[in-house]
Amino acid sequence: MIQPVIYKKEKLFLLDQRKLPFKEIYIEIKKFNQLLNAIKNMTVRGAPLIGITAGYGFLIGLEKILKRKDFKEVLKKRLSALENTRPTAYNLFYVTRRIRELVDKGIRDFKAYEDIAIKIHQEEIKRCEKIGKVGSKLIRKGMRVLTHCNTGALATGGIGTAFGVIYKARKKIKEVIFTETRPYFQGARLTSYELHKAKIPHRLIFDFEAGVLMKNRMVDIVITGADRIAKNGDTANKTGTLVLAVLANYFKIPFYIAAPVSTFDLNAKSGKDFVIEQRNPEEVKKVYGKRIAPDITKAIYYSFDITRSKLISGYITEKGVLKPPFRL
Repeated sequence: MIQPVIYKKEKLFLLDQRKLPFKEIYIEIKKFNQLLNAIKNMTVRGAPLIGITAGYGFLIGLEKILKRKDFKEVLKKRLSALENTRPTAYNLFYVTRRIRELVDKGIRDFKAYEDIAIKIHQEEIKRCEKIGKVGSKLIRKGMRVLTHCNTGALATGGIGTAFGVIYKARKKIKEVIFTETRPYFQGARLTSYELHKAKIPHRLIFDFEAGVLMKNRMVDIVITGADRIAKNGDTANKTGTLVLAVLANYFKIPFYIAAPVSTFDLNAKSGKDFVIEQRNPEEVKKVYGKRIAPDITKAIYYSFDITRSKLISGYITEKGVLKPPFRL
């Protein structure tokens, strides 16, 4: 299985996902600010993996900080800095909350923080396995599955969420259809990379081709991941998810969200409570650093959209296929 994050003996290495699928390059993270930039600039991405990376990244330089009298204040600032990197991804807050419990207790033992980071990673691996098994039961032989963005090991650290379902059901699936996912092409670059390695039949489409395929009955089920899920089921995910959900609803095609319980934000009553990340509009105007729109052209880049729960057939989790309101 692909290893997007490697932690060994207090050293952290991240697979640079911006270079995939053409180059497999690992970057050693030596400084905390380097970690923050790696999350912000999409070196590492995907809600569960961002959380895992944050857990390991928190350990960088930690031993020196734990010797300071003001270590609590310093560590709380560190946690806030992590939370500000990708404010929509709830797994990040799930991880910082667990670390903050140790900080609040005044724990000075480095191993206690290291243990929780490793445990979080192991938990996500197990969750992905269970999600895959639960979701695979929804797949009938000969089905064509449509997915969006990237939800495999590169986004989760395990076999994946939506991709985990696909992987576990691979012998039953006729074909996986996946979107390119502008502007970083997580589908075209990363999902294709993972599907190829898993030897699963697949075809790439451009983002707004899904409606044509659904109309022509070339899609039997849609499964995507999630970055944050509210108590009422409203879901934030990579922009384009809402469009797929609306289309699936119109063409009466089942639309499922696959996500671990660590992605559920039960403090948010609905999607109205989400903070939706807006990235630099310049990212929309360039592809691999090459400009595709004039300097004078203005752009908008909402990194996530919100899909209303009424458009979602169910939520594939390690606890089964759930329906809102959730009580986890």
